[in-house]
Amino acid sequence: MKIKFFNNASYSEKVTAVINALTSIWTYRLIRWLWSFVFLYAGATKLADPKAFAALIDAYGIVPDQLLMPVAVGLPLLEVATAIGLIADVRGSLAVISGLMAVFIAILVYGIRMGLDVDCGCFGPEDIEFRAYHGLREALYRDLVMAAGIVYLYGWRRFRSADPMKLSQVLQRVMKGDLKMGTLAKTGIILCVFVIMGAGVVMAADKFEEEFGWEKISIGLYNQTKAGGYKLVGTEELKGWIDAKKDMLIVDTMPYEDSYKKEHVPGAKQFLFPIPDMKAWDTKETFGKSEQDFLQMLGPDKNRLIVIYCGFVKCTRSHNGATWAVKNGFTNVYRYPGGIFAWKGAKYPAAEVK
Repeated sequence: MKIKFFNNASYSEKVTAVINALTSIWTYRLIRWLWSFVFLYAGATKLADPKAFAALIDAYGIVPDQLLMPVAVGLPLLEVATAIGLIADVRGSLAVISGLMAVFIAILVYGIRMGLDVDCGCFGPEDIEFRAYHGLREALYRDLVMAAGIVYLYGWRRFRSADPMKLSQVLQRVMKGDLKMGTLAKTGIILCVFVIMGAGVVMAADKFEEEFGWEKISIGLYNQTKAGGYKLVGTEELKGWIDAKKDMLIVDTMPYEDSYKKEHVPGAKQFLFPIPDMKAWDTKETFGKSEQDFLQMLGPDKNRLIVIYCGFVKCTRSHNGATWAVKNGFTNVYRYPGGIFAWKGAKYPAAEVK
């Protein structure tokens, strides 16, 4: 039997080749330009429709209403400016992008914990929020990859002892006419212009796709309502019931710590239901509570007015809750599809657990 010994020379050559590739100025430029393009495109698309971006920010519920539009315009402007700065390798641009990336990752983690539908635009008629939830996860993985690229850029600078130019130095060289642009730099600027122009075209075309998306949401809500056997109530009507002190039970199906404790419709009780359809009762999906616990909350009166809600229209937690109430013989069950987001959007006061 022949024994193959490890070829140290071959291994050393491969390691050297990898190190040379990672420390190459072209690898550094490629990643820097690619990351710049991503931020430039992201900022340009948001600037093309700041109202839509403001609505998306509002969905997180972490920015005050009076700051929505300033943030919706200022954030993408910052993205575009720092992206251009990174293309030119201006000092400070990478630090700003690092800060933005840290904020984006923190917000995505928050959105995943809340089960929010604020990132992915692809929703099926049956399992809407579940797909959105995983869309947030995909966005998080993408941002983590970008964060790794940012770490590489910092590592390359440290290894090569490279010091990016200050913005004042760039401006001085431009004023003196000493800043000469090569073919690649000129090509990059032209591409940036086309990206910004193309973003407006894409966003205009998305108006039709947006209408198609609303159609799918409407039909999905109708199908869920028909299958669940419950009725629907809107925000203003529910507020009228509350003001009239109508005898009813309101059930919040969102997570206790991440949502209900912070804000809920006044008078609502909390009972967690999952995002995907729960065909059979699963205590792992209801925070350890049984079907009997749910029935005890609803009470013995099968004709009692019951309103069940979650976060927003595309949320399916409330669909599960209303469906299980109907399954157990309750005849006056309403689903409030707008949920806490619609309640806040109507500027009605929300309650919290102190």
